[in-house]
Amino acid sequence: MEQKFRKDGNQTREEFLAQFSDTTEEITVLIRHAWTKGSSRYNKIGNEEIVEVYYNLPWLGDEKNAFGTIYWLAKKKLLGYPYPPKFKERSYYRLKVRKCKSGENNYYLEEVLEKEIDIMKDDNIYFATLKKYLDAYREETKEVTVCCAEDLDISKTKNPVQQAIRRGVLDCSAILEEDGKIKPVSRCITVPFDDRHFSANKKLKFKAGKNYRLKVMEEKDNPNAMSLVQVLEENVEDEALSAVGAMASQPVSWPVEGFEDFEIRWSRYEVYAGNECVPWQDKKGVKEVSVYLQCDEDNWMTAHKTTAEFLKFYRDRDALRKKIFEAIADEMANENGKIDTWDEYVGEITKTAFMARISFSHFNFGPDAVDIMINLDDLFTDHDYNLSMSYDGTLDLQGLIG
Repeated sequence: MEQKFRKDGNQTREEFLAQFSDTTEEITVLIRHAWTKGSSRYNKIGNEEIVEVYYNLPWLGDEKNAFGTIYWLAKKKLLGYPYPPKFKERSYYRLKVRKCKSGENNYYLEEVLEKEIDIMKDDNIYFATLKKYLDAYREETKEVTVCCAEDLDISKTKNPVQQAIRRGVLDCSAILEEDGKIKPVSRCITVPFDDRHFSANKKLKFKAGKNYRLKVMEEKDNPNAMSLVQVLEENVEDEALSAVGAMASQPVSWPVEGFEDFEIRWSRYEVYAGNECVPWQDKKGVKEVSVYLQCDEDNWMTAHKTTAEFLKFYRDRDALRKKIFEAIADEMANENGKIDTWDEYVGEITKTAFMARISFSHFNFGPDAVDIMINLDDLFTDHDYNLSMSYDGTLDLQGLIG
């Protein structure tokens, strides 16, 4: 049985280093998170701290080995960056490392070989990315005509992270399918572009309110998600399609018993009824929260299912608050049953004190579950806590977000 990886300070330097292989290897990674002012404190071994950065390998998608952590030991500097080497988030680095023996996706940093590299010039990464992208879609194509909801100029598309294959998003408010049916949609079509396989897409421009006939591929796991293969015709004349597309962009009121009307608005990912000022009364008093109700799949102008789930949640809010907050407190508690906050003036607090300070802030009711955001009252700088609860009551605690 492999021993679980340890990064606590209750071990010697030698014991910590012994968790990593003696063999070095080179890896290229995207840095997702590195130390910034306000980050949590690191564990210490003697006069050194166990520093860490989080990485991922975007070309692997959501595979198990696509994410991990890189560690090293460093004495904290009083001047300048305290934990060198300094990593820039959302940049790629080529590193010399030693892999963790436990089988987890952890490495020990030996050397930074190259920083802020251009992965589009790396053939291995590019072709792995291309294969991953194409494998997600069906090989057969189909033709659709769509009403564009928002302007898109691929040449001006900005991505926060350098990618081997970049992506623009064509937002559609209505679609004419191959069967001749027109319907309003909340849908986006991915427009891939790069300097290689998808270079022809770099010059594409789409105008809001205009109709376009397209050749597309459907995603294997979600036929509503499509990727552009080719623009077949621009400025297609279709009054019915244009009318449905224009109607979809107009806000519509949605009544919810006991509350001010919600408002249904078009969104590129989903159409929902939203109200960002819902009075939420519980044992702590009244505060305002944001609530979003995803519209019904068969009629984007209604939200019957999610409205019923919201009203049920609100009726049971005290019991659900206790259940959810206790689950979060248990998840975040240390071996002493207390919670280590990032606030140096608060420090370690009891679970009871922690639960008394946190509160609901955001709800998104979907077809099968509600996504919930918890306000942590600055106990973890500007981070909130995110979780999902299925309508059968099952919790999926997803952790800090910020």
